[in-house]
Amino acid sequence: MTGGKRGPRRHGGRLRARLEGWLRQHRRGLLDSLAKIRAALPAHLMSAAVLSIALALPAGLFLVVEAGQRLLGDWDGPQRISLYLTDDTTPADARALAAEIGQRSAVGRVEYVSREQALAEFRQHAGVEEALAVLETNPLPITLLVHPQGRTDGERLTALRDELAGLAAVDSAQLDMAWVERWAAIMAALERTIAVIALLLALAVVFVSGNTIRLEIENRREEILVTRLIGATDAYVRRPFLYSGALLGLAGGLGALLLLALAALATGPAIDHLLETYHLGPPPRFFSAGESLALLATATLLGWLGTWLTVQHHLVRLEPGRAGNSAGP
Repeated sequence: MTGGKRGPRRHGGRLRARLEGWLRQHRRGLLDSLAKIRAALPAHLMSAAVLSIALALPAGLFLVVEAGQRLLGDWDGPQRISLYLTDDTTPADARALAAEIGQRSAVGRVEYVSREQALAEFRQHAGVEEALAVLETNPLPITLLVHPQGRTDGERLTALRDELAGLAAVDSAQLDMAWVERWAAIMAALERTIAVIALLLALAVVFVSGNTIRLEIENRREEILVTRLIGATDAYVRRPFLYSGALLGLAGGLGALLLLALAALATGPAIDHLLETYHLGPPPRFFSAGESLALLATATLLGWLGTWLTVQHHLVRLEPGRAGNSAGP
């Protein structure tokens, strides 16, 4: 019984000792990387600045797209289809057609706009009174403004417009919310463009962080060779550099957030004034806490990845025969 109890205790003690040793190694690697960064602080700050710009560009474009989509979702302008009737349509026929269209389940209400009303509104908004005075007859047709039943999506509005455009008395049909569809298409295209730009700049972050660490490896070449001669594993040699790369990426992420915050402060008043003219509220100007953490985590991971690839390559070059001794971080 006593031996049975000692076995698990002994096993647990070994695990605890291994865990403490692992933590000591990582703490030593972190402190070593901090000391090396402090020794070459200007070079690391320059690299972090480059990373900040590379990360801020796709992140800022993401904010623009997110704000555009939010404004599009909050838009409460009228959904309306304008039916322009043929010239030979009489007012009585137009009112009968309006009553017929209004009975459709997809239609909420129909407004009748006479030729005279259309001319008065055109004269009021266009400011071309002198040019209109030259005309002997009213060139504007009778118009029916069809409002759908409740808010609906673009596909149903388009289907309803096409259906109404096929009526005999309708000369042309215009969807007044067509610009919304165009805006949504622009946002979708911009999203894909940003994804490509983000991928390219992510590769740039990997290369910049890897190049920074490459210079550090070259400066410590003799030290690395000596530590490996006395039995140091590749994981031991690699660990301080990985911490340096991760810290470099983290610094780049923090710098990107700072740049975006300054840009939001500089452009915020002008954007708010523009949106007020369209009776729209201000969009979110900055990332949420979760999005900010995601940006920092991504930047840290990219810095770590660039460093890992660089260190792995140089360890093989320094001593090709020990390429297999690379297990563990």
